[in-house]
Amino acid sequence: MIKQRKTSFTDLIFFFVTVATITIYFLLYLTIRNESINIHASIQKLNNKRITYINKLNLLRSEQKSLSSQSRIERVARDKFSMHTPVPESLIIYMDDMK
Repeated sequence: MIKQRKTSFTDLIFFFVTVATITIYFLLYLTIRNESINIHASIQKLNNKRITYINKLNLLRSEQKSLSSQSRIERVARDKFSMHTPVPESLIIYMDDMK
């Protein structure tokens, strides 16, 4: 009878240790999985922000090119500052043969 109690007690301890171990591993698995999902969502958000900033940068580069084009600068100089293109002058260069 005493042997049966000892075996029963050992089986009970083994059962509780097994259940506790399985529970701990399951909780660890759920925690790691949840963290993985959260990190994946954060990565997606950051990728979307990066794409947005790349699009804004491309838009600004395009705007810079259009604003710095020669035809626009000439138009602004003519309209806003009343500048005009000078009339070409003829230039005569005299080279003296010095011996």
